[in-house]
Amino acid sequence: MQKLITIYLKDIDGCGDFIDSGETQEHIGDYLSDGWIIKNLTTLSGNGGGETEVSAGWVVVVIEKP
Repeated sequence: MQKLITIYLKDIDGCGDFIDSGETQEHIGDYLSDGWIIKNLTTLSGNGGGETEVSAGWVVVVIEKP
């Protein structure tokens, strides 16, 4: 069985230090503690806009229960 987990990160201050925006879709630590393993990890980048420059991106994780 596999599961897809997404984590949204953004760089508020423009310094390149991405932080978890608090919008994590699921808590990966709970799955890893329960025996799931990471099969694939991918990043997707994007940029915000508007009056302030905000960089954003996604971490996409595929986990699997052996």
